[in-house]
Order: sequence, then structure tokens, then C-alpha cells
Amino acid sequence: MRGRVLIVEDDPDVLGLYRLLLARREMEVWNAVRTGEEAVDLYRAKADPPDVVLLDHRLPGCTGLEAANRILDLHPAALFVLVTADESAISIARAMGIKWVHRKPVGNAKLVQSLMQALDEAESKAEGEAAEERTGVADEEGPGNE
Repeated sequence: MRGRVLIVEDDPDVLGLYRLLLARREMEVWNAVRTGEEAVDLYRAKADPPDVVLLDHRLPGCTGLEAANRILDLHPAALFVLVTADESAISIARAMGIKWVHRKPVGNAKLVQSLMQALDEAESKAEGEAAEERTGVADEEGPGNE
């Protein structure tokens, strides 16, 4: 499998489409939930989070951006691909540092491309963390690390 994706989507038809798209690209559906609260609860409960969160913005209860903020509090390295019909959410998401934001309707190819890019970034981060753990040296410049 290519990577683990948490899907947060309340529309069962869209959820089914996302599952199919991920399966065709050999991406693992780590879990799929219908609300932002459920996504946050999964991050609280699981020690091994997904590589990427595919997130709708308009959800029952808290919005996708509210869920993303809560998840980032728990796991600052979390990566998101946000899909929204809400124009104001796009600029807010970008200000939050979410790199992959799509306005609905989004084409399948574009969505898959964003997921692949996010998974590549997650893989690079994981490799960097693993190298740091092996060597005990941070990959950052700072006083004494020049």
C-alpha cells in the first residue's frame, strides 16, 4: 500500500467515491468517519496516526477546519487535503498552512495528485524522523550544528 489516509466525509456517495479512488491508487483507507469530532477522537485514541487526512469542510458538528485545528493541536505534523464549497474556508485553510485545498467539485485526477503529493511529504518527514532517531542528530542548523 502507498500510504494511509483518514477520510472525513459525511456524504456516503462521496465517501464511496473516495474509497474507490484510493483503492485504485493502492492507498490504504486508514479509517473513514462522518464527523470532525470522530476524526479528532481517532487522533486522541491512536498512537499511530494516518499519513494524510482527506477532509470535507462542511460536516455535522464542527467544521473540517475546526477539526483540523484540533488535530494539529494533538499532532502538529498532520497533513490535510481539504475539499470545500465554502470560499471563505479556502483562504483560512491556506493561512493555517494546509497546502492542498480544493474547491468543490474537484476532479478525480486533481484530488489524487494532491493525495500523492501529501503522501510523498509524509514519507519524507517519516524518513527524516527515522534518520534523526538512528543518529540522534536533528537535521536542523542551529547553535553548534553549523
